[in-house]
Amino acid sequence: MPKMNGLEFLELAKKNELWKNIPVILLTTSKDQQDKINAFNLGISGYFVKPIDYQEFRELVGVAIKYWSISEHSY
Repeated sequence: MPKMNGLEFLELAKKNELWKNIPVILLTTSKDQQDKINAFNLGISGYFVKPIDYQEFRELVGVAIKYWSISEHSY
C-alpha cells in the first residue's frame, strides 16, 4: 500500500464505528513475531504469511475461504 502499511490501515479501520466489528484476516509477507502480536492486539481474526510459491498461495487462500465459510460469527 503506497500511503500506509497494513497495520496502520488496520488501526484506522478498528477506530471507525462502521468498520470496527468487521472480521479481518491479515495476509502478509511478515514473519516478524512483533508484527503478529501487534496485529492481534489490534483485533485481527487471523494472520497468514504469504508463501512465495503461487500454488501454495492458492492453497492458503482456499484454506482461509473454507475456514470463513464454516466458522460461526457473532454478527
